[in-house]
Amino acid sequence: MTKHVHDPISPGPMLAQLAFLEGDFEGEGKYADGSGTFRKCSAGRSEVGGRFLGLRMQASYPLPDGSLDRHSALVMVGESGDSGTLTAHVYTDGGAMHHYHVELSAGQVVFADALPDHGAQWKRARKILVPTDYGFEERLEVAGDQGDFVPFYRIAMHRVP
Repeated sequence: MTKHVHDPISPGPMLAQLAFLEGDFEGEGKYADGSGTFRKCSAGRSEVGGRFLGLRMQASYPLPDGSLDRHSALVMVGESGDSGTLTAHVYTDGGAMHHYHVELSAGQVVFADALPDHGAQWKRARKILVPTDYGFEERLEVAGDQGDFVPFYRIAMHRVP
């Protein structure tokens, strides 16, 4: 029997609440204004002995000429030391790196997100992830000058066997 010097640890209590994001998922999203749909897939895995949750995501947006605008990102979520908070670092295919404070509220994961229109119309955006029987639901909400959040898109992410 091989002795392991560093056995995997159990995720901390906050990170354990993100277990519903582990696995392979796909779905078709719809914009709240009815302007179209997009596809998304994600793969979530426990990383570094249970200390982080790694998420690989890819989204495909149909363009008027029939081609697809594809984007991918890598997200690493972990507990911030003894502070009792979750942080996420997002690395995009465009070369950007974003840092987010992740909140857990009433069984939902909530965090500020990048603006969908590169800041042309909206001033703030937040993403909400909610566990479901089939996987999870992802919603993006945006706020303009008035400050109230309104739906921008919704996507049901179904677990892939």
